[in-house]
Amino acid sequence: MQQVPLMTRLAVTGASGKTGWRVVQEALSRGYQVRALLRPQSEVPEGLTGAEIQRLELGDATALRQALEGCDALVIATGARPSVDVLGPMKVDALAIRSQIEACKAAGVERVVLVSSHLQWALDPPPQPLRAHSGLERGGRTVVAGERTALDSGAAGGPQGSGRRA
Repeated sequence: MQQVPLMTRLAVTGASGKTGWRVVQEALSRGYQVRALLRPQSEVPEGLTGAEIQRLELGDATALRQALEGCDALVIATGARPSVDVLGPMKVDALAIRSQIEACKAAGVERVVLVSSHLQWALDPPPQPLRAHSGLERGGRTVVAGERTALDSGAAGGPQGSGRRA
């Protein structure tokens, strides 16, 4: 008999991305109800079968708050993709995290998990051509700013926003 989790409904932003759909699959396999939040233009990967799909722009505070209502936790799996937009990492990895945290507060969501791989080369730098073109230097700082927003919000980590990192 499968044990029912204490938290039953998770929202996942970035659910159509390489990390997000895996988070959705894992949560579904563990018995959670999942609300997958996708941008309007995103394709729905097969891995989201069984999840409730909601399409919205993360910058739409009202739609985001409404999408989070009734959820016990939010998993933020958004991330900036390589782009010619030099502000892309700041928009996605810092400002969008801030708006998601604010929407959680407004909707009464008390737990937030931030999933990021932007600093995966921190101890083992990638080859020079990748570093030169990936924006990791700039992007890494915006991810850290986003993480700081999550930690300072009181919604991150464990109870009472303990700020524990996995």
